[in-house]
Amino acid sequence: MKDMIKEIVAVDKAARLEVEKAAERRDMLQKEIDEQTKSFEAKCAEEAKAKIEMAKQQLEKGLEENTKRINARMLEKREALNAEYEKNHADWENTILKNITG
Repeated sequence: MKDMIKEIVAVDKAARLEVEKAAERRDMLQKEIDEQTKSFEAKCAEEAKAKIEMAKQQLEKGLEENTKRINARMLEKREALNAEYEKNHADWENTILKNITG
């Protein structure tokens, strides 16, 4: 009977050691998973930041090009209006004066 109790205690002790080892492995694996998760999140954040910066630069470049085109068209229209005014302002003044004085 004593041998049987000693064997049960020995088996119990061995089982506890296995459980402790398994818990240590679990904790170690959890730490690895946490580290890999942090690393992956950091990598994703850096990639996203790079893509956002590239998109921002492209948008700014497009905006700058559009602004230049718009300014060029405005200058052309202003010059055309000034040319039209210089060409016709005397006639317009005379027409307005005739309409007022009858």
